[in-house]
Amino acid sequence: MATEQELSAKPPIQANGRSQRQIEIDQLKRRYKVTENSDQSLRFAFPPSDPDFPYEISNLQLRLYVPENYPQSLPHISVLNTNIPLGYSLNIEKGFTAILTKAKEQNYHLPLLRAIANLDRRLEEFLKLPPSTVIKVQKPPDPVVAPSNQAQQNPESVPKNEQPASSMPEPAPTPKREASHTEKLAAQALRQREIRLLLSRIKNARIAEKQPGSSSNEEWYIIPLQPPPHIRSRLSSALADIKTIRLCVPYAYNLEPPRINILGSSSPETKTAEYKFNQKAGNTRNMSLLALLNYFYESLPELALTSDSNISEEHNSDDDHDQNSKYIVLDWLEDDDETDDSEDNNNDDGSVTDGTFSDIESDGPSESGSAALSDTEEPPAPQAEPPQELHDEIARPSGGVALDLPGIKLTGIAILQYSSLNLVVRCRRCKTTTDIEKLHSTNPQTKSPSVLRTATCPQCSLVLSARFYPEFVHEHSNRLGYLELENCSVVDLLPSNYICTCMECSEMYTSGIKGLYIGQPRTVVCRSCHAKMSVSLNGFKVVIQGPEDITLKLKKKEKENLHLVAGSPLPQKGVCKHYRRSTRWFRFSCCKRVFPCDRCHNEKTDHMNEFATRMICGACSIEQPFRQDYCIHCKHQFVKKNSGFWEGGKGTRDKTAMSRRDPRKYKRIGSSNK
Repeated sequence: MATEQELSAKPPIQANGRSQRQIEIDQLKRRYKVTENSDQSLRFAFPPSDPDFPYEISNLQLRLYVPENYPQSLPHISVLNTNIPLGYSLNIEKGFTAILTKAKEQNYHLPLLRAIANLDRRLEEFLKLPPSTVIKVQKPPDPVVAPSNQAQQNPESVPKNEQPASSMPEPAPTPKREASHTEKLAAQALRQREIRLLLSRIKNARIAEKQPGSSSNEEWYIIPLQPPPHIRSRLSSALADIKTIRLCVPYAYNLEPPRINILGSSSPETKTAEYKFNQKAGNTRNMSLLALLNYFYESLPELALTSDSNISEEHNSDDDHDQNSKYIVLDWLEDDDETDDSEDNNNDDGSVTDGTFSDIESDGPSESGSAALSDTEEPPAPQAEPPQELHDEIARPSGGVALDLPGIKLTGIAILQYSSLNLVVRCRRCKTTTDIEKLHSTNPQTKSPSVLRTATCPQCSLVLSARFYPEFVHEHSNRLGYLELENCSVVDLLPSNYICTCMECSEMYTSGIKGLYIGQPRTVVCRSCHAKMSVSLNGFKVVIQGPEDITLKLKKKEKENLHLVAGSPLPQKGVCKHYRRSTRWFRFSCCKRVFPCDRCHNEKTDHMNEFATRMICGACSIEQPFRQDYCIHCKHQFVKKNSGFWEGGKGTRDKTAMSRRDPRKYKRIGSSNK
């Protein structure tokens, strides 16, 4: 029985002489558990109300600042969660400010409680945005004043009319932050990947022998100097005869930049080219080793233009203390344009004019080294822009989705690359699947990204987009490339077109392999040397890429899998609502897509089904040719044999083990005695 107090309606809030600011703060205190309360701010936390919230954020911890002249001045928040990167925290704070600003522009007062509720509803939207750029400001150290002889004496012995002479303090160096354990692990993985790619892409590249006196924190590689003919014709005589260079890659790459040493020449042009390249490598962290070598080949004539004695002396003096140099990790993300502008604004010696901000220390002259370039001397020639191939290579974002082809079999094919990709994607909002087709390659000769393709979700009309950044598939790498997706995730790989390169004659088969899909080997003949080339795809795998410090961890959902995992069962073991005893999925030959049954196919497509030639086992999720009885990998039975019934002679035929409900158990008894 409900009490009278429970049945009574909640009384409206009365002002009682309180301001609107205090009324709305009291509403927040009743709605949320406020842990800290002051005159200007409130601290509280609340869990995301969305039951399908995709991120591992149990509670959003906020500090709300409400000014004294509210609502004339807008409030703002600060995100206190330590598991949310700073760039995404800024997105949440900016989103809350945008909600209040929009309401104020429409001459509508949005109470604090409703503003927090609006932030809760749009929290996933703000976290989907790219992380905001963060600049870490470090306080410069206090100047150290050298004590004078008079200051060390008794103060009474110093006359009042005489002041102690103060010497000019020397500027203290900018404090440097050591890299964290996470940054070191990410740098180690990046170094291994780029070294492996360097040795596979450059012919005759090898590890150099460790020389006496060399540092144990770095590794040298012998790289053949092979600039293009149009570049070699512009080189001076001192550089034209050089065949090899030595590339130093520290074990802490890319926290520490690489550097080169040109072998076979000690001319001023050589020293100048080395110095300028090392300075470029120190100031640019978003270029891979291959990109830096490509830049060095293309810009070698410009790098060797200015032959300055000071540069040579500085380069020689740097060789003595390069091993003791330390480099700082930038705490913000830089775009290509911002990187170029920052390089132009830096001094020629690589120093930074403002001591408030920390920057990457280049391989240029140190503060205690020899003299730098004077203001009266002519500045060095501007560095040439990297070629278009370099821009194509570094255009791929740092994160994204990697698409691998595990178990791919290449016979007579040196390199396999895509020509046109077709995908099945799932909408982020309503989980409806749709197709994104014809992700064409703009330039098959390079790793240029595909055109941007968009599609509209048939259920909720959300715009889905995809762009593909290709990689070369060969015997040592099964990575097809990277996908940049928006509002969707990859579900299946449809028949696509590929281009292969012959292993015998290195001729590209431009006609390509049309309609290649999983489980169907294809063979073509090279038009140059007539060698056979065959390829077979056994599946695909989606790998989420991105460093931990700039990405959010998604919530693990066991009930949904974006892709099939070999060895684990299908969702509900492959059973659908139409056939409760069918424990497998089928790939239909009409559209090469996977559905649990023929009726599911007809409901989700615009054409009638054809006979399925391949199937996916519901117990182990391995795709295989269609079989009637059992899985060839895990021996899972699709048709139950020991059912106890006759089943047309295919079931139980022993009358002693046969079910009593089967009429054949008692038929023709004693006929053999007649």
